[in-house]
Amino acid sequence: MNSANYDHMINDKRPADSYASLNGAAVPGFFSVKETDREELKKAVRSAAGNTYSVNLGSSSIVPGTGAFDKNGLIDGVSGKKNAAALLNDPLAKDKASVMKDKMILLSNTMSDEGYKKAAEDGFDLAAIDPDEAVTIGDEIRATMARAGVVINGFNDDISTEKLARITGSPAMAESIKKSFDAAGLPLTAENAAGMKEMLDMAEGIKALSEDTKLYIAANSLEPTVENIYYAGHSTGMTKAYGKETADLPEAIMEQLKKVIEEAGFVSDDSNTAAAAALVKADIPVTAESFAAYKELEKIDFPLDTDKLIEAGTKAVADGKPAYEADLTGRPSLLERAVSAKETIEKADDATIGKLISEDKEISIENLKAAENAADKGAYEVTDTNVNLVKARRIMEETRLHMSVQVNFTMLKQGISIETEPLSDLVEKLKSAESEINRIRFDAEETAEADTRAELYKESLDTVESLKNMPAAVFGSYVQISIQTVSINELSVQGETLRRQYEAAGQAYETMRTEVRTDLGDSLSKAFANAGDLLDEIGIEKTDPNLRAVRILGYNSMEINESSVNSVKAAYSYVDGIINRMTPAATLSLIRSGDNPLKMSMDELDKRLAAEDTSNSPEKYSEYLVRMQEKGLISDEESESFIGIYRLLHQAASNDGAAVGMLMKSGAEINFANILTAVRSRRDTGLDVTVDDLYDGMTSKVSSDISLQIETAYTQVRAESNMESIRDAVHIPTEIYEELIESEVIATADHARGLDALRKNRGGLFKTGEKSASLLAADNADAGDIVGAAIEDMIRSSYARVIDEFNDRDSAGAAYSEMTSLMESVFESAAFKDGERIDVREYSLAMKQLHVAGDLAREESYEVPMEIGGEMSSVSIWIRHEGRGEASAEINMETVGFGNVRGRLEAAQGSVKAMILTGSRELKSEENRVLGLLSEAMHAEGVSFGGADIIYSEKMSVNISHRNADVDSNSDDTAALYRASKVFIKVFGGTL
Repeated sequence: MNSANYDHMINDKRPADSYASLNGAAVPGFFSVKETDREELKKAVRSAAGNTYSVNLGSSSIVPGTGAFDKNGLIDGVSGKKNAAALLNDPLAKDKASVMKDKMILLSNTMSDEGYKKAAEDGFDLAAIDPDEAVTIGDEIRATMARAGVVINGFNDDISTEKLARITGSPAMAESIKKSFDAAGLPLTAENAAGMKEMLDMAEGIKALSEDTKLYIAANSLEPTVENIYYAGHSTGMTKAYGKETADLPEAIMEQLKKVIEEAGFVSDDSNTAAAAALVKADIPVTAESFAAYKELEKIDFPLDTDKLIEAGTKAVADGKPAYEADLTGRPSLLERAVSAKETIEKADDATIGKLISEDKEISIENLKAAENAADKGAYEVTDTNVNLVKARRIMEETRLHMSVQVNFTMLKQGISIETEPLSDLVEKLKSAESEINRIRFDAEETAEADTRAELYKESLDTVESLKNMPAAVFGSYVQISIQTVSINELSVQGETLRRQYEAAGQAYETMRTEVRTDLGDSLSKAFANAGDLLDEIGIEKTDPNLRAVRILGYNSMEINESSVNSVKAAYSYVDGIINRMTPAATLSLIRSGDNPLKMSMDELDKRLAAEDTSNSPEKYSEYLVRMQEKGLISDEESESFIGIYRLLHQAASNDGAAVGMLMKSGAEINFANILTAVRSRRDTGLDVTVDDLYDGMTSKVSSDISLQIETAYTQVRAESNMESIRDAVHIPTEIYEELIESEVIATADHARGLDALRKNRGGLFKTGEKSASLLAADNADAGDIVGAAIEDMIRSSYARVIDEFNDRDSAGAAYSEMTSLMESVFESAAFKDGERIDVREYSLAMKQLHVAGDLAREESYEVPMEIGGEMSSVSIWIRHEGRGEASAEINMETVGFGNVRGRLEAAQGSVKAMILTGSRELKSEENRVLGLLSEAMHAEGVSFGGADIIYSEKMSVNISHRNADVDSNSDDTAALYRASKVFIKVFGGTL
């Protein structure tokens, strides 16, 4: 064989995906694998056993005699599993609904409860935001915790040891898995546990590596994972495919092989050149990838150790992959590699770079790490006149600017080997990955806009952090001047100037949030020892805020009187409140809306943050309450006290904050005790709580510093709620996500749960609405402006009005919006009614259903309340605007006489036709009567009716939907469609 015969097998630069594989070499990401698919794959591999293989150099495919394996990974027509990145990004491989669900699975299987808690602290509600953004935030949190070296131990109570032992079949194995997940900061969900068991079972089938298996893996540049090795090992008869032994290779070929070996990061010694030669002799193209794949297998020790398998499986899960993609060579996880790469770049100095330049080596992370640890690193002369060094410094600084652990992690998940990439090439990929993250986070289409918003976001958060550390004395400037006109940027600059003055003079100062700088000058406690006496003199209570105000006035050598104390205290409290609400989530929302938080006045910022703030929502309080009750941390008496406090605040707010306004006017501190005092003096507020009883209840642990207590506890509560929502969303059918996406409603976990509940329990939401109204009516309680028994009538009337007004988009939308607003008010009041009240979990689910129903209705997908057969139910009506100017409606309802009935109404040129699908033989037998009734009612409604066809299908398997929706349909046709839908549901609902 001459050298020309080997040219095609050395330095082959074709993309990796042009080679045959059962699973892609790079597996960055996670996807859900259906068990049926895996079983088909196993059967296909087993059926291929015994076939002979030959190399088809023209198609670069390893093909059995029957042509079973091709470059797309097809096995006798069964699709082999692609890598996760392809599945998440290839619309032909998986539709968007499945991708959204897969992202839920990724979050569920990788986010720890500490991660959810950090997200809640930052103001992010992961269950209520787009899955793309939720995954991005999750990656950022995990990257931040990994970078900080946060150790997370002992939090894992997702699954009991007993249940885990049942899944794994071994208590000892269960304990090892639990310990491994604890150490990695991963949730041990039932799905993760089952995945680990599957991986361990698969590993049982790997006893050793035959030469056949090693050659197969090298030929396809596969990763040395449990799955790849298992399937490669079960694809037999491969030795014959790779040709026969030949004589020694020509010298020219050996020289080319050495270059490939070094490109792969190995030393071109005798052992490695012999390994490369073996690949060539087997007719396998020798690339850096195929050679590295072959050599990696040498790192695997047999027999496989169970503890090491568990550790490898844990790393795979941490990387967002199934456990069976565990790397058997013991390589670090992607997150560990992301952190290590960042640290290497930060540590690299001129001496390290100089060593690589002098040895004419690429400046890469891998080479930098090796040079950093080299004993002779300092032996290389470093001069500023070295052009290569100057260029390398510039690239290094640019890399540092754009590299973060999150960006590294993202790139590794995409299959980019950041360690071996030359920094000159890597920096451009870093920029691209960073911009993509910014595009998702900041909801911007253009890269430049996304990057600009990212810079503003970082600057805004840094500025807020600087306000916490600025001298409190800065508030002395706002005794005579309103702080509301100042921006946080201006306040930050003012505080920074004052800080420098204090430190230059060596003078101690008190900051807004942090410890006093006692390393500068005398102790402040001595300087203000008489602050309490001064307050006594002017008749003001010695509270911490008042004492702080005295100190601030003292710093500024200003007169201390009631007016100045109240002015300083108000300014401090005002800014402190804004800082509290300037969470990363709130800041992000402002920037996404096109606002610059740094340039807004405090007054503008305060109003915008108030509009964004949902911290006092009934859902927040109800979730807090139910969690405390479940954990036994709150007694029934304390629970009633808590409810009373909530109702006090809720009703005070509904009266335009009159009680709070009195406090502000008088300069008194705004706290619960003072609000109660103000309420006592306002008999016209309409509050229906017994103030004296409530005041006594506030002495309990529930109301001791209650605002701080509730906020602290709620962070954990919200984290747990988000975790539950996302884990529940994993088990929701993909069809629910598809409906949300097709209706142009964001497929959040909360929306998925809400819609799933609407579909599974028709009418359940509206039954809860009636139940809530009944509770309020029985006690003559109020819901907004509606009082007493009128609430029940109003709820029922709002339901009926949705059907009555189903005449066109505007009238139907208005009626639906009025209904949902009324229901929300009723739910809020009923959830916190004294005595018997709606179950909080029922209320929480009802609110999720209500919110998604409202969002869907705005996109013309309605869940319509309707009484059918004397019982409250609901009907789904979806108005679709289709191509060619046509419109249609899809209707799904449960009837008394005919069971489930689905209808498709099509409107064109003012006429409506119907197609009706039923599994009921009764409807088919009564076809003439029903169609006659339908036609008569259509004409009475003024709809030009072109007739209907009834299709009988016992399994209701006929697809009557059209999916090509746009917004080009005629408005007259759309109005006719609304009226026709109203007639349809009345006829089949038995109300006509």
